[in-house]
Amino acid sequence: MRKALIIMITTVVAIILSFITIPLVNDLIADSFTTDLLKLPLPMKTERIGAVSLAGKLTGTEIVCNFSVPS
Repeated sequence: MRKALIIMITTVVAIILSFITIPLVNDLIADSFTTDLLKLPLPMKTERIGAVSLAGKLTGTEIVCNFSVPS
């Protein structure tokens, strides 16, 4: 009985930690990607107006990277 309780508690903790750590890891990867992009030189007559990196919890099987350009 005690062994089953330990397994159940471990499973619940692992599930909860996955919901916390996966978004954090994704955000760290997005931040690293943004840092690499910011190191690239800008074309002439352009200026950087901002940089944001946030991935959060990604679901599904698609790998998408969206860029927005303000008008």
